[in-house]
Amino acid sequence: MNNKVLTEQAFNRFVLNYYRADQAELTFLYNCYKEMLGLITAHVASEKEIMLEPLNNGVLILYLLHDYVYRQNLENVQLYNLADDEIFMSRFLNTVIDKYTSLTSFKYEHDKLLSRYSMPVSSLTLYLNFILITLKNLSIEHEHSILLKLLQKAFLYVETSLGLLTNGFESEAISLWRSLHELEAILILLTDENVLKVYTRHLQYSAAFNKLLPKEEGDAIFVEIKSEMKKLGLKSKDTKRFIEYGFIRAHKNFSAENNLTFKYGLQKLAGLERYHQDYQLASELAHSSPLLLLQSKRHLTVTVLTLLYETFLRLETIFDEFYLATAAPETEPYYTEVRSRYLNDIIAILNREKLNLNKPSN
Repeated sequence: MNNKVLTEQAFNRFVLNYYRADQAELTFLYNCYKEMLGLITAHVASEKEIMLEPLNNGVLILYLLHDYVYRQNLENVQLYNLADDEIFMSRFLNTVIDKYTSLTSFKYEHDKLLSRYSMPVSSLTLYLNFILITLKNLSIEHEHSILLKLLQKAFLYVETSLGLLTNGFESEAISLWRSLHELEAILILLTDENVLKVYTRHLQYSAAFNKLLPKEEGDAIFVEIKSEMKKLGLKSKDTKRFIEYGFIRAHKNFSAENNLTFKYGLQKLAGLERYHQDYQLASELAHSSPLLLLQSKRHLTVTVLTLLYETFLRLETIFDEFYLATAAPETEPYYTEVRSRYLNDIIAILNREKLNLNKPSN
């Protein structure tokens, strides 16, 4: 919407897009809006050194509207009944004004090396959006697919990590990548039907362990858990580890070299052991080690971006196989054309970022 002062009719149309206000509320809110404009104008006139951005009606009204709705529940009163309470109204309106001015013109900004307009971010976000929409449509037909649900969660992790990077939170982004990496390893193994079947059962084990099932059902499952653990020579102290990683024993390559851990079991069987050092770095940063202060911001940003791209491409391959195996044949030509167009950029960007990763830090 434009930044001119709104007429009451235009104001009401905007508010009604977000909140079912009655006429008394609309009148009260419009009077608040006009009063705030006067206060902002007077404040700018009296403080010559303060430079505010041009008025953004939409942002100002949304701050007002959200505070209005929430404060009514907080105060347990209709706010328009307090319109003549000068102390309350001053506090209410000035709080909204402070939020608007501080969070638009004076908001603290973390140091950032990327923005949502940066090609590595915008290109991956574009393809992510296409995949997430496609997954959402597929979920209508395959609502019980565990693989589908885990894929959705994994791609949302990628999207969230990109958001952290564009806000300058590369340490938090690599910590989230650690969770994504664990999920990726699971997804790689679940492409094996035998592993998927056992994993599904271990979900029930986890539900019983966390007391999410009726007691009788949970007790019966614990009998099964103890029996399976006995076969593997595991003790009661290993119960949580067995529930979390025990499904990997169904993998065709599971052997004495593997155990029920992430590093030597899940990560190794998934063929991702080359990421052990990156996983360790993410773990160190997640636990606030001195590396938080020692890591170069530029190097860590490029590291996370590269890890996200590599993980995304492996997930995308799993998604592609799932899509082609389940989608209607008539949708394939469009999907294939879009995939080819977006994927070329993704691969080219990854190769470029790998070169940046090998450049010395400033």
